[in-house]
Amino acid sequence: MEKGGRTKRIAEECTELGKRGHHVELITFSQPPQWVKKRYPHSDTWTVLGKKHNRFDFVLFIKLIRFVLKNKPDVVHAHCEASALYLGMVCKLLLVPSVGTIHRSKLHSYNSGWKNRMYYGFLTAYIAVSNERKGRMHDQLALPINKIEVIHWGVDLEVMPEQMDRATVRHKLDLDDRPIILSLGHLGPIKGHDDSIQAISLVKKKIPGIKLYIGGDGEIADYERLHTLIENLKLQDSAILLGQVINSLEWMEACDIFLQPSLEEAFGLVFIEAGLCRRPCIATNVGGIPEIIVDGQSGFLVNPHDHEAIASRILDLLESVGKRQTMGEAAFNHVQQNFLLSKQVDKLESYLRIVAKCS
Repeated sequence: MEKGGRTKRIAEECTELGKRGHHVELITFSQPPQWVKKRYPHSDTWTVLGKKHNRFDFVLFIKLIRFVLKNKPDVVHAHCEASALYLGMVCKLLLVPSVGTIHRSKLHSYNSGWKNRMYYGFLTAYIAVSNERKGRMHDQLALPINKIEVIHWGVDLEVMPEQMDRATVRHKLDLDDRPIILSLGHLGPIKGHDDSIQAISLVKKKIPGIKLYIGGDGEIADYERLHTLIENLKLQDSAILLGQVINSLEWMEACDIFLQPSLEEAFGLVFIEAGLCRRPCIATNVGGIPEIIVDGQSGFLVNPHDHEAIASRILDLLESVGKRQTMGEAAFNHVQQNFLLSKQVDKLESYLRIVAKCS
């Protein structure tokens, strides 16, 4: 139940499958964060089982056996290494079909060592969050290619906030009319916020009023790292850390460009949300991002750590309202055609039915 797209995907999976008449039970190893409890009203019914770190937890293993025997699931779906290992073993023992989704962005999670392979070795089938990750799962983790299904996930058009023009939403958020670049994601180095700040320092030489807002939470060390960089570049009035943002779609409506130069990204739901709000994206050509952003049509893709390329693309978009609008419309159309939540849940529901018949 960490912050980020995985938690959102898990909660939406439970909610959407429940709406379709399926009985869904969710086990977590930690309490859901407050934003999950607020957004998903049934999260207070989820089962929380503590897990010991750095050693095999036999007590947890027994609890999971009892849980599966009591609830008699048709299929079990794991969303992290620990749940894949423990529930994979339990399901193997009790002859219950199991499937695991691998969400990890960090590439060391796909290293071909025995430990990573062990996590997933007991499962019946697998879900990749992007085609790029499917390749890694097969090539590096040696998972059978015919047992891996790609299910991207998506967004629900019904969650769109009430349509407001740019001036209205900026007034609501107490923002002025200066150009705004938005980034959303936890503050760890993998999200590339350091590179966004470096790029803004270059853009500011030509557009002094530029504003970069970064929404997301992180460790104390993350805040200190980014604040130090902002101070060293004298960007205190241009680069602002917002902390955790719960009204992300309103911020998307308020910005001119969405920027997230991640060093690695398994998929990237945030780019779909930007497309939903008709905002062009600048991102990196890594992981599953190129499956969301069509370079040169719905946004721009650059190489990681390329501050100059990021700055150049920002200037290119800010110089032309027409280009931003054209790319924004292309992004919206691409999301509608490929990343609606209902279509992704259709795929998930169909695949879970197939896996459930594997017993």
